[in-house]
Parts: sequence; C-alpha cells; structure tokens
Amino acid sequence: MTVISLLFVSGLVLPWTVLAASSASANSSPSAVAVGYGSNGNLQNGMIVQLVPKNVSKVEALTANNIDQMYGAVVPATAAPVTLSNNSGNGQVFVATVGRYNVLVSNQNGPIHSGDYITISSLTGIGMKADTTDAVVLGKAAANFDGNTNVEGSAILKTSSGKSISVSISSISVNLDVNHNPLDGPVNGVPGFLRGAANVVTDQSISTMRLYFAFAVFIVAAIVTGSVLYGGVRSSMIAVGRNPLAKSRIMSSLFKVIFSSAVIFIIGLGAVYLVLKV
Repeated sequence: MTVISLLFVSGLVLPWTVLAASSASANSSPSAVAVGYGSNGNLQNGMIVQLVPKNVSKVEALTANNIDQMYGAVVPATAAPVTLSNNSGNGQVFVATVGRYNVLVSNQNGPIHSGDYITISSLTGIGMKADTTDAVVLGKAAANFDGNTNVEGSAILKTSSGKSISVSISSISVNLDVNHNPLDGPVNGVPGFLRGAANVVTDQSISTMRLYFAFAVFIVAAIVTGSVLYGGVRSSMIAVGRNPLAKSRIMSSLFKVIFSSAVIFIIGLGAVYLVLKV
C-alpha cells in the first residue's frame, strides 16, 4: 500500500510535547549526546529530522522521499546526559543520533513491538515500523504501540487507490542508531537474513568479519552435532540388528549420544552469542 497524500491531522502538538518532556529517557553513555541546531519549521520533540541541505547548522522534519537523509530525532534538552549548543537563536532544537529517547511513531505499517526497526512514515517527521522495502532505519523500538492505547494523535491518509485510512500516533522509546535497514538485502556482502538474525541477539552494530565468524562457528557446531548424532543412531541401529537381546542397553547408550549432541549444540550457540556480544 502506497500512501500518496496527507488529508487531515488532529491533536498532534501539545500532547506530544508534554509526553516527550515528561517521559523521554536517554542512554547514560556519553555517546547519547544531544546537539543544538537551528530549525526550519515547527519541530516537536520526538520528530525525525534531517540536516538542511546547504546549511548543516539547521535541521528540518524528514519526509519519506528523503529517507536516505535521515539524521536523528528531536529530544528535550533535559533528556540528554550531555547537550552541545551551536545556535543561540530562539528556534534552537536539540537532536540526538544515538541513545534511548522518545520518538513520534504511527501504526501506518501495523502495530509496533519492542525490537522492531523504526523508519520514516508517510507523515513528515513521524516514524513507523520498518519492513524490507525501507532502506534506512532510525533504530529499534524499545516499547510497544498497537494503535489503540496511549494514542496522542491521529491522521487521515489517502492510498494510491484513493482509499482513505486513519492512523494513530504516539510517542514511544526508541534506541536510536541510524543505519542501513538490516531487513533490506545484503550489506557489505552480508545477506540480509544473516544480519537480521544477528540483530535479534544484539542491538549494536556488528562488523562483517564478526558476523561471518559467528556464522562459521554455528556451522561447525551444527556439523559436529549432526555427525555425532548420525553416528550414534547408525551404530545403535546396527547393534540392535545384530543383537536384539541387548536392545535396552543399546537404547540407553543412544539416549546418552543424543544428550551429548544437544550439549555440543548448546555450547556452539553459546560461542556464537559470545562472538556477537563481546
């Protein structure tokens, strides 16, 4: 479904500002710094923004057509552990590019669950759940939004077929980390499914070398587990055929082989986890 125009927006300004100012929280790491910029237009806390072309001291609300220019999100100055100001004007806003902050989102692409990637929606400056067609993501949702609870506004959108749909808008916590969408095909030679699987384990950026090393560890663990299991089952079947009277003892040995195989595989998964997280 392609949304081509915005028809009506209601209840969006004051409730958003109050919610973001009262509940936004930042990652305590020094990297969660917010930088002051001049603003083009009325930017609310939680809006997704881009740098203004030819004037990188200012930001403006991001549109879906400029998704590759995604920069960060507007946050309250009091929500960041460190703030840097480079603009003394009244129109200054603070923008964060990493850390956990409240972001304005809609349910345009369906309900949002914690762990879903967030990208820009058809609503200027407002996010939504990303899918495989979105090239860039703002980060990962750290909260849920089903479109029915904690609604702070609404908008009417018109689809390419001319049908009008209503979407709900709210503010949820998002772990900011603007990056290529892991769901959108290969990145640096890494298949999308592999990078996506790695992001299930960790929220941090993973290098290509670590991804492939973790994948190699997984393959080795799977091969060793399969070999031990296959050998045990095959030997047990042959032994039972040769000596049916010893079936109970042979089956007991087979269960031990299965248990050992499971232990080997679990150890392999643990090694994969350590490679990705450490």
